[in-house]
Amino acid sequence: ERQARSVAYYHAWYGDPGGRDLEMAYKSLKWNAEQILGVQVIERAEIVVSAQPVYGSTDFHHRTVYIRQDSSVNHKFFVLAHELGHVLQPKTLTDHAQMEVFAEAVSSLIAGLYGTRNVNSAPYIASYKAGIGILRDLRHEIHIASQTAAVGRQ
Repeated sequence: ERQARSVAYYHAWYGDPGGRDLEMAYKSLKWNAEQILGVQVIERAEIVVSAQPVYGSTDFHHRTVYIRQDSSVNHKFFVLAHELGHVLQPKTLTDHAQMEVFAEAVSSLIAGLYGTRNVNSAPYIASYKAGIGILRDLRHEIHIASQTAAVGRQ
């Protein structure tokens, strides 16, 4: 069942290209997640999904996002943006590659709304080339999801 499935984020590629501290952006995005979207954000020492250590994970059933607490605040910002992409993805998405591309596309747009960018989004999306078609097919949904997650930043 999709709602009980957890989607993990395995990569630690994130950082602001200008070297800015994204602490306020992370706090703002976390507040939006919890107060507007009703998603609990929990930082944990370790997150393991399918026997793999990960930096973020989404539990759809419990509307909870887990973030590794030992990550830098900048890394937490980008991982949270990615995980919120999963929270807001269409329920019809079941293909893992499409889910990852959707979440990372949302993350990239959220980063732009906060005045930063993730220089590693393109390589990450390219690693899921089987799902790239959703960038075209669900462009409107990707845009709406990023606007929803970053409400107040438009």
